[in-house]
Amino acid sequence: MVFSKTGRRLRSFYNLWQIMADKIQTAASKLASRQNRIAHLVQMLNYHSNTFARIPLTTLSDVGKTAVMLISSILGYKKVAIFWANDIGQPELLAGKGGMATGDMGQPAQDFSIEHLWNQIHSPQYLDMAAPDQQVNAATAMVDRENILLAVPIVGTSEPGEKRTGIIVATQPHDDFDADADLTILEIITGLISAAISNCLSHMSLKSANRKLRERENDLKNALLNLADAHKRMLTILDSTENFVYVIDVETHEILYANRSCQEFYGAVTGSTCWQVLQKGMSGPCDFCPNEKLVHDEDLAGKTYVWEHFDAFNDRWYLKHDRLLQWVDGSLAKIQIAIDITEQKRLEDKLAQAHKMEAIGTLAGGIAHDFNNILSAIIGFTELAKVELEDGSRASANLAKVLQASHRAAGLVRQILTFSRKGAHNRRALQSYLIVKDSLNLLRASLPTTIEIVENINPESGTIWADPTQIHQIIINLCTNALHAMEEETGTLKVTLARRELNAEDVLGHPGVLPGPFIELSVSDTGCGMDQQIQRRIFEPYFTTKETGKGTGLGLSVVLGIVQDYEGMITVESELGKGTTFHVYFPAIIEDAKTPVEAEEVKSLPTGTERILIVDDEIIIVALHDAVLSRLGYAVTARTSSEEALAAFKADPQSFDLLLTDQAMPVLSGAKLAEEVLSIRPDLPIILCTGYSSTISEEKAMEIGIKKYLRKPVNSKNLARIVRSVLNGK
Repeated sequence: MVFSKTGRRLRSFYNLWQIMADKIQTAASKLASRQNRIAHLVQMLNYHSNTFARIPLTTLSDVGKTAVMLISSILGYKKVAIFWANDIGQPELLAGKGGMATGDMGQPAQDFSIEHLWNQIHSPQYLDMAAPDQQVNAATAMVDRENILLAVPIVGTSEPGEKRTGIIVATQPHDDFDADADLTILEIITGLISAAISNCLSHMSLKSANRKLRERENDLKNALLNLADAHKRMLTILDSTENFVYVIDVETHEILYANRSCQEFYGAVTGSTCWQVLQKGMSGPCDFCPNEKLVHDEDLAGKTYVWEHFDAFNDRWYLKHDRLLQWVDGSLAKIQIAIDITEQKRLEDKLAQAHKMEAIGTLAGGIAHDFNNILSAIIGFTELAKVELEDGSRASANLAKVLQASHRAAGLVRQILTFSRKGAHNRRALQSYLIVKDSLNLLRASLPTTIEIVENINPESGTIWADPTQIHQIIINLCTNALHAMEEETGTLKVTLARRELNAEDVLGHPGVLPGPFIELSVSDTGCGMDQQIQRRIFEPYFTTKETGKGTGLGLSVVLGIVQDYEGMITVESELGKGTTFHVYFPAIIEDAKTPVEAEEVKSLPTGTERILIVDDEIIIVALHDAVLSRLGYAVTARTSSEEALAAFKADPQSFDLLLTDQAMPVLSGAKLAEEVLSIRPDLPIILCTGYSSTISEEKAMEIGIKKYLRKPVNSKNLARIVRSVLNGK
């Protein structure tokens, strides 16, 4: 549409020129008429210059083509060209007619070129192409028109201020060439073209600016979309974590941002003060707030401050990561990521407790040997002393109590070793009422006088298959818990033992427990009681409601583990302010067995005359075994050094019928001594005694060739029977 307007305007000028030329017939009239036509054309060009300048030519190529067409059509020049400055300021052909190019003009003059002309032309003029530096007048140009070139500079300026320069050159005019008139017309056309160029440059600049504006707008839209996507992704990430993430103004303590997890727990806290909503009950900034440290500690500049904090508001531990940042309004803020490490803390506590128990076990194992040696001496010599006394005497009764306390001490050592997982369980048929009564007698002395013990123990309740140490542990734990529940109060501890038949409904919800006869142990107190929430957690390891230093949280979890190991079950009934009752159910043995005390008949101890080599690094144990076995008729050779014993044996291997040795001895242990002896006499029976050993088990001792593995303390009766049994090959 733009070029059609230009074409119509050009055709109107051209048609006017032709109509005026056709009316003139003679040469004289042609000259007159040409001058009139030129004058009239000049008037028309001047009149229409403003209109023509407003033609919206959109490219410089359109301008060039229009100018070349106008000059060649109106003035009749055969060669016309417009040259324009390129990006580096050199002439470049914009449009042309007749083969005129940027380089050689194609004229006889060899040294004439556009580059030369470009640097010379600063105003409209005639040039002699034979002498490029020579400007000629109109008369010369009309005489030598074949060698004359019209050159006019062009300057176009856009509204933004962009300036472009060029030249219009024309040569080889029409026969009716009029130099001054043609130059005048060319100047007018040049001015018109300059205006068109300025329009074009403005249009191009505007178009370029619009394009850049659209590109910038698109870039901004894309940037906003990308920013919105990034914001959405960031919120998605922050809201997907279970950790608390919030941003706090360092100066005002205002919460500027809180993620989903934080708001779900604390509510809509944005805009509130952190110490009011995150730490309930505070009237000002928290004492432990690290803001001052973050701002003033140079070592934390640009770094993250990591610290642990226990939140009393929700009873949880948090690992907090704090770092300073600049908020969107330029203020100094702090981002905090709070990670819940409560379970980790509990695991750490469990690990610490496990290490503590391991240390206790190691300590127990270390002292068990020496303690059992002491107990062996106490039990053994007490039994020897009791033999010398008359039955029923006061001294004999007192020694019986010494023996009873000594056996209880031996059971305590076994309990410590079992609890630390270093002892072996010894299950057997037990009359349950006897172990309950024995435990209560032991417990009674430690109870305050404000606590009344009520016993309802049925001697006919029956027999269970259990380790007496573990049953004792269950009773002590339950009664100790009851005592703590009634602390600083007057209360009643009631212990009941009865036989009960449980059906399928009774054992529902207790995996591994089958209906049948059970022995029920109930321990009740009149203490503070428990709510439902605490009842759900009382069997969790390390859970305790006692203050620090008064409980490990292991008691009930150990009780539950033992009861479940026996295929029994435990239930609890409790009410706040009214007390608690634990019911423990042990599977009952259908055929009751008599207790060792009831089954034992007083018989004379077996005697013998065999030769026995006794070895122990404890002199008192050697003396005890020597006294017991010598009294029974045996020939005893006693040594307190395993090396001396081995030397005595090597001196005469056939002079001994039995080796009775301790395990834990310096230089040469009992197991090593046994191996040395058996390498000389494989048939020699050996009894190995140990207070505690982590290096050799009963199974390993049997593999070596040892006939009997005894755990200290060993009383005189058992020692006499075992020695006789081993010598008899049983």
